[in-house]
Amino acid sequence: MKTVTVLNRASDAHNLRIQTSTWIMRNILAVFAITLALAVSSWAVGKEKVLNTFQGTGDGVEPIGGVVRDAKGNLYGTTRFNFQGSGAPSGFGLVYQLTPTKTGEFTEKVIYTFQGEVVDGQSPQSSVVFDVLGNLYGTADGGLFGCGIVYKLSPTPTGPWTETIIHQFDAFNGQNDGCEPIGSLIFDTAGNLYGTTSQGGGGTTDTFCTNGCGTVFKLVPNKDGSWTESILHALHQGGGGSPDGQNPFDGVVFDNTGNLYGTTLAGGPDDLGTVFKLTPATRGKWTETLLFKFHDLDLVNNPPGGASPVAGVVLDPSGNLYGTTTGGGGALGEGGTVFKLASSANGKFKESVIHRFSLSESGFQDRMLPQGGLIMDSAGNLFGSFHRDSQLGRTLTRLEDSLRQHHL
Repeated sequence: MKTVTVLNRASDAHNLRIQTSTWIMRNILAVFAITLALAVSSWAVGKEKVLNTFQGTGDGVEPIGGVVRDAKGNLYGTTRFNFQGSGAPSGFGLVYQLTPTKTGEFTEKVIYTFQGEVVDGQSPQSSVVFDVLGNLYGTADGGLFGCGIVYKLSPTPTGPWTETIIHQFDAFNGQNDGCEPIGSLIFDTAGNLYGTTSQGGGGTTDTFCTNGCGTVFKLVPNKDGSWTESILHALHQGGGGSPDGQNPFDGVVFDNTGNLYGTTLAGGPDDLGTVFKLTPATRGKWTETLLFKFHDLDLVNNPPGGASPVAGVVLDPSGNLYGTTTGGGGALGEGGTVFKLASSANGKFKESVIHRFSLSESGFQDRMLPQGGLIMDSAGNLFGSFHRDSQLGRTLTRLEDSLRQHHL
């Protein structure tokens, strides 16, 4: 397995945000920025600085999930493994903290080490998220039923952080509330957590689905410290022609009225993925609306509108959605797309492709495979990433000055 490291910077907030896609690849990425307001193409060279290099000596291997930042400027993230020897990486993963020094360097500290599967989980692939009290939350593989967990890490006065498993997923023993939580979590204003599982939920079992093809879930905290889970929506059927999507790999996002938006890697009439919306209704029920189904248009395996979105979407103030696909692009593309779904007064969405990543006969022309999510600043600029083979597999980096920008 390879990791994909995505570097994003929200210029209006002066806040570094480094994200990653949740599944695939193992290589450091360059960064692209797409400015929607300009019509002239130009490039500016960006600078980057290495904050930490994971040595694989117990300090972590494969930082897939990206980082979050606290008020003091510390960065927090996860690695899928602990050690890297001459063979495959080993260990059950960890959570780390990077603390800035007066000289501008960062010092790494491991704040939690997973013990493995049934004990406390393993191989975290998502980033972590803070609550208002400074506790961290994330997802990991393993657990009592082998379908993954949601965990909470709490700081202690002596330094080490303590883990509490707040939910165990189970797709095999009647409960079937999901399996394989890969994407990151998100809080609402009431302190409830929302996320996705890429499998489970009831339904199809095939190559990519285990007792269902994924769920969107909610966790509500109780006064005794426990959490109660509910399934907002389950994706039951896999394969082409499914009524909804299949395999949501990333988390979901809110709009300003409380609706949730996300993507699925597959599903839809051509089995090329979907963009969906969940609307809260009465008595805890949510209604799904498929906003867009990626389709082939007779260009086999290379649909011009894109295919197979791994990352989720972002919203602009007008309610338009933006995202990336790892495939498609048509005759001018083949390396994935950046797309926009424009909202209209009747609630319908229309797709347009902002950029197609292309290939030349000799190889990469302008990069390919944008697997990480996008972020938008206050000026309407989009920042994201693409994947390309590299040997820099265990380095965490940031952009220090200008980003490499592509003005469309």
